[in-house]
Amino acid sequence: MKALLEKAAAKLKPLGFQKKESSFWRIDNEVYKMIDFQKGSHGGKYYFINLCVHPLGLPLLTMERLVIPTRPKEYDCLVRQRIEQVSSDAMLQPFRSGFVSTSADLQSNDEILTTTSRDGVNWLDRWGTHEALAKADEEELTEKLTVAPVLWLKAYAMVKCFCLLRIGERDSAREFFNQFLSEKPTGLDLSEVENHILSLFEELS
Repeated sequence: MKALLEKAAAKLKPLGFQKKESSFWRIDNEVYKMIDFQKGSHGGKYYFINLCVHPLGLPLLTMERLVIPTRPKEYDCLVRQRIEQVSSDAMLQPFRSGFVSTSADLQSNDEILTTTSRDGVNWLDRWGTHEALAKADEEELTEKLTVAPVLWLKAYAMVKCFCLLRIGERDSAREFFNQFLSEKPTGLDLSEVENHILSLFEELS
C-alpha cells in the first residue's frame, strides 16, 4: 500500500489534494472532497478506491448529539461512490470482477491511478458543489448516501435543505426541511440534528 500511495500522491498533489494517512482531500467552495484508498480485510492485501463528498457544516445523522465534521473520515462523508461506479474505463475491470491486489504489477496500478486522477476527480468536481447536490433528484442522490437505508429519505432531505440554503433558495429549502422533519425513523432520536438545521434558517432571518 505504501508504494501505491506514493504513486497516488504524485498524481493527486499537483491537483491540489493533501494527503492524510491513506486519503487525499481538498476543499472547494466549502465542500470537502476525498479520494480514499481503503485496505481490504484479511491483512490488507487488496484495496478499494472511494470517492467522497461532504459539504462543510453539514451534520452527521447521529442520535442524541450533534456532530459537524470539519475533516470527515471516509465513512462519515454523506455522499460516496467507488471509482468503478463512476467510470467505465476498462482499466477498472479488476474492481468490478474481484479484488485488486495492493501488490499488483506497477503498470496496472499506475493505469488505475491515472483513471482515478481523471474520472474520479471529474466526479468529485461534478458532485462536490452545493448547486449539484441541491438540484439532484431523489434516486440519483440516495444511491450515493452512506447512511443505512432506514435513513435514506431523512438524509436526502437534509442534504437538499442544507445545500438549497447555501445557494440562497430559502423557500425550496423550507420544503425539504419539512420533509426532513416528517421522516421519523422508529427508535431514532435525531432532535439535535433537527434543531441545528432549524437554527440555520434562523441565522438567515
